[in-house]
Amino acid sequence: MQARVATPLLLLLLLLLLMAGPPCAASRQSATLLKVTVLTRNGARGLSRLTDGKMSCDDCELSAAGREVSLRLGAFLRSRYGDALGLGTHFNTTRVSVRAAQTARTIATGQAVTLGMFPRALPLVRSRPAEDDALLAVTQSWPSWILQDAWRSKAHLDDAWAAERLTPAARGTLSRFLPPGSAGLCERSPSLCALYVYDSWAANASAGRQDAALRPLLPAVQAVSRRLLWRLYGADPRDPQSREMGPLAGPLLREVLAGLSASDNDSSSSSTRLAVYVGPMPVVFAALSGLGLFGATNTLEENAPPLPQFGDAIVFEYAAAGAEHYVQVYQFTWTADGGSAGGYVDRRLDVTCMDAAGTTYASGTAVHGCSVADLRRYLDSLGAAEGRCFATAAELAAADCLSGKAPPAGSICHMYRAKCPAAACGGVPEAIADPSRGFACEDAELYKHTPYLAAAIVAVGAPCLLASSILGLYLFDRVRRWPCFRKRPTEL
Repeated sequence: MQARVATPLLLLLLLLLLMAGPPCAASRQSATLLKVTVLTRNGARGLSRLTDGKMSCDDCELSAAGREVSLRLGAFLRSRYGDALGLGTHFNTTRVSVRAAQTARTIATGQAVTLGMFPRALPLVRSRPAEDDALLAVTQSWPSWILQDAWRSKAHLDDAWAAERLTPAARGTLSRFLPPGSAGLCERSPSLCALYVYDSWAANASAGRQDAALRPLLPAVQAVSRRLLWRLYGADPRDPQSREMGPLAGPLLREVLAGLSASDNDSSSSSTRLAVYVGPMPVVFAALSGLGLFGATNTLEENAPPLPQFGDAIVFEYAAAGAEHYVQVYQFTWTADGGSAGGYVDRRLDVTCMDAAGTTYASGTAVHGCSVADLRRYLDSLGAAEGRCFATAAELAAADCLSGKAPPAGSICHMYRAKCPAAACGGVPEAIADPSRGFACEDAELYKHTPYLAAAIVAVGAPCLLASSILGLYLFDRVRRWPCFRKRPTEL
């Protein structure tokens, strides 16, 4: 009799437990998707150049494989978000916004992503000019010739560690993949050698070409490349100079968060439901570093997050759960065996957040991810909000930068783009006042490996200056009477 009574009671308890499960599961899925912002690396391109120890590929065009993957990304975005965001069947620029850095391959990538979502659309892509502060800060923080020397000095910081990861035999194998005229680079700078070879491998792999000799070396090559990229574009809040600069992608990430959290009544652009940004590797890597994915410690570890490949996308999903709003961050990665059978897979990223008490936590520990406030609070904790690698118009004026050399007015924060004499340098001609160091003069150590620079300035610049001065004195009396040099009334 007791067994008969116990059995119904057990069944009732089991039924209650089963009924208690769905509300919990439902609460985890009750968030309503409101907006999505995508930051994607440009599709595959040609091989980079390696000139005088510096990689560059400013004119490389989007390859056929890169265009195909970009089309697939657009189709994947449409299938994942089309219904949830109400994107419709036609390209509506008030609902979908596509922006790209001002290079041919990023613009072409944005156009292909648009056509992947809406095959019959006119692929309108807003171009972000090269001097745009928010999107391209990471590549233009210093004048290019200073960046070249900084690249070299940063690479040397981890060359000893890189030499341990890459044996002499491995460095010998990698040197076979360098362009002509780069002999000895793998011995002089293993970090830069590894980065160039890895970049070339990624470009070839996107077109289905892979070299069997490189496969065993890829884990070590990627680890060395990841460490060098973090040195160049990452943010280390423990370093005083990094704290003065702030995260290089800070302005872009704040722009993304502001766009996600803007209500429909805030601005005309807030009606955008899907925003796509297209940028090169430095922009995407800097964004991941600003989100806490890459740091001073984990870039030295084997299990560090992989580098973003061509066509990979960082996706911010903004959703509401009751009265609260949250952000989940994903990485969309293209996987393929060199054919049309490839596709995109998603992986949730454990970005770092900070609550009001100043405690950091991983977004994966929260049901719906980070709140916008917690994510922005973590960004602020990394250093200066605008970044001391930037300079406002007032600061440039205070540093004795003439208006002709200073960036144009109208931007909230300007990158330091010009060589500008400063009072801190004692009026030395062509002196550099570095905003990341409080407009102090550049450290002399930055130039110790580049004596050719001073020689070039003297050998080439002085004769040109003398000749132009003589010619200017001769022609000044004639030229000043030309109509274009006559004084005109000031235009309002």
